[in-house]
Amino acid sequence: MTALIDARTAISEVSAVVAGLPVYLAGSSAAAAQPHSPSATAYDDVDLFFASGSAIVAGVQRFIAAGFKIDQRHERVWARWMKMGPGRWHTH
Repeated sequence: MTALIDARTAISEVSAVVAGLPVYLAGSSAAAAQPHSPSATAYDDVDLFFASGSAIVAGVQRFIAAGFKIDQRHERVWARWMKMGPGRWHTH
């Protein structure tokens, strides 16, 4: 899949939202942003890994406040997290 915007732009936009939280970038967008990458748009999404369950909840809240939308297939997960917490948290 080819993204509509280059990886550096996508990473910059996402990073601005979660700045200051314990979060790590990984995956295809990180690879596509490298100078030696064959294509700056050869990524599907921006993968973020949060260091704790509370950080991921704070991050999602920031994304919602910034106008991002939760995909319909993940709305039930978010509702469960808001009701019961993220449980035995691991990378999400």
